[in-house]
Amino acid sequence: MTAFPFTAIVLSFFAVLPVMKQQKPKSSQQSNANSANAQIASLRNQVKALTEERDALQLKVDEIPDFLRQENAELYRQIDEAEAQKEQLLDELEQVKATLHENQSGGDSLLRELQQAKNDLRRSSNRVELLEKEVASLEARLDDAVNIKDGAFVQYGPDIVPAECLNLRRMTPEIKRAVGVVVVNCLINELGDTEAVCLIQGLPGKVTEWTLKAHEACLEAAKRLVFKPATKNGVRLKIWQGVGFILN
Repeated sequence: MTAFPFTAIVLSFFAVLPVMKQQKPKSSQQSNANSANAQIASLRNQVKALTEERDALQLKVDEIPDFLRQENAELYRQIDEAEAQKEQLLDELEQVKATLHENQSGGDSLLRELQQAKNDLRRSSNRVELLEKEVASLEARLDDAVNIKDGAFVQYGPDIVPAECLNLRRMTPEIKRAVGVVVVNCLINELGDTEAVCLIQGLPGKVTEWTLKAHEACLEAAKRLVFKPATKNGVRLKIWQGVGFILN
């Protein structure tokens, strides 16, 4: 683009010279020469100006690749930074995904633990309910034991003071040919009297007429036994209690 004006002006200059020589007579040659010289000088100045402009433009044109290289380098640097940011964002995204997965796993674990805790609580509640029922039953039995009345029939136990026989030696029968121990179970009331009897253990060995007589005699003797009644917490009770007759 800069070469076109310069070339056109030069061609115009050389085209004018013949015309100038052909048009004017010799009488006016001096003035025409001056005018032509002035035009030539003007054209030369224009040519010089155009040449300087062309050179300046050429310098700018020569500088364009450096500028482009700088811009290109800057663009590549920005691209590298963008790639680095992209990688960083991808890493952060992976970390976020891992955190979410871990939180989800932890949440599932917490849900399982919560469900297990609920089940344990439910079982504990059921166990507590059973224990409360057992405690209520024990309290009721304790109330019965504390509020036991005279003459109440009870089973013999470690918390009961057994009945004490007052006339066992005197009431033990003497049976010929009978040696050993006969145990009779006696139902002793709260007054110390024997209400019922039954044989628990007879004489050892073969059963004979004499052993049968001994058993019968011990049962009759047990009916006449007198006791100091069994007690619990000072309350007199009715109880079955064994009594041993030693025969010799």
